[in-house]
Amino acid sequence: MTDLDLPPWRWDTPPRVLLDHLTGQLTAQLHGGPAYLLVHPAFGDPPGIEVEDVEPRPGALRAARESAWARPVHTLYDRDFGRHQEATFPYLVRLADAQDPLLASSIEWAVQEHLVACAQGNGAPRIGGWLQRHDDEEEDADPAPSTVGHDPAGTSLARQLTDLMRQGSKSLIRIWDRRVLHTLRLAGQGIVWDKALRGIRGWHYLDHDLRLQTLAGAEGQPGRAHLLAAGQCADVLGLCGAVHRAQYLLLRHRFPLPQDIHDTLTEKVITARRSLDYVEDQAAYAAEAVSAPAFEHWPRLPWLLGVLQRTRQEMSDALDVWRAEWAGKPADHWRAQA
Repeated sequence: MTDLDLPPWRWDTPPRVLLDHLTGQLTAQLHGGPAYLLVHPAFGDPPGIEVEDVEPRPGALRAARESAWARPVHTLYDRDFGRHQEATFPYLVRLADAQDPLLASSIEWAVQEHLVACAQGNGAPRIGGWLQRHDDEEEDADPAPSTVGHDPAGTSLARQLTDLMRQGSKSLIRIWDRRVLHTLRLAGQGIVWDKALRGIRGWHYLDHDLRLQTLAGAEGQPGRAHLLAAGQCADVLGLCGAVHRAQYLLLRHRFPLPQDIHDTLTEKVITARRSLDYVEDQAAYAAEAVSAPAFEHWPRLPWLLGVLQRTRQEMSDALDVWRAEWAGKPADHWRAQA
């Protein structure tokens, strides 16, 4: 995006030049046939798609959503996800093709919710990405799948994603959250993506710098495999909450972030966890450590962390009070004075 004429950061609304750029990029990467929009409605559906007061009968929620979207919808929910509710669980919406007007709208939703999260310092994305299967171009020769309620390819894709998100018999991996998906991609740790996503031509999503990213699966029939074995990547997933919050805190003032920001913030969060128990405190520590090089060298930092442990004062409030002690100083400030 370095060649785009973007306004100074931070934006209240998505710049049109950025939306046009992302729409063009995504359209160019999509092949003929339908694409699927992944939506996580835990905090509501996208604007104008809200579904309320659905009758408690089988199929009512899907029918209401298909009426609102005017397109086939497929839930990723399974009945054995006991502590979750289908109404707030991820689902897929079938877009006719790369020219479907909802494609551009969904990109705007994704960018706007990111800007809100940057302003607030936290936020869960509703738009998880755009997916295509390898075989959808051939299947779309039959006009029937375009009708609401009939979309066997979407049903198959939803089932595949439901299987991928399982970890063992009890846990779910939040791969519908594009931040978690990107973190797993960066972390690696033995995930063979082309094999894991077999049958998926492309899973396109926006990263923390609003760059379009793509994961591609090999051709062939998808299996009923999980993305991760029980316990795999547990350390990476356990750090996601604090790392993602820290990214948003940094994005309040700086865009784009350095290419190695994930590794840097992960290291700082691990350090923060030795003294701080709460995710929001760990995120505040990590963001401060990255933005102010002298912070971790401040002689009174161990004392401050001890106070926070005893009193449960929030790290962000403490930083506001004490920031003048290290702001603008080099990392070796106190050593140079000794």
